Amino acid sequence: MENLSESISTLVNFLEVQFTQFREKMWKILVAIGLLLVTGVLFLVGFAMTAWGIYLGLSLLVPPFVAAIIDAGLAFGSGVCMLLIAKRKIL
Repeated sequence: MENLSESISTLVNFLEVQFTQFREKMWKILVAIGLLLVTGVLFLVGFAMTAWGIYLGLSLLVPPFVAAIIDAGLAFGSGVCMLLIAKRKIL
C-alpha cells in the first residue's frame, strides 16, 4: 500500500512540475502572438498612412484618378515583393 501511495505522490509531483513548465511556455507563446497582432496592426496603419501620403503628393501633380492608380500600383507592387520575400524565407 505504501508503494502505491508513493507512486501516486511521485506521479502527482511530476504532473505538477510538467504543468508549471507548460503554463510558462504557453504564457510566452500567448505574449508573442499578442505582440505579433499589435505589430501587424501598426504595420497596416503605417502602410495605409504612407499610401495616403503618396496619393496626396501625387494628386498635386496629376489628376486624382491617375494618382490613385499609381498609388494602388505601388501598394500592390510592395505587397507582391513582401510576399515573395516571405516565401523565400519560409522555403
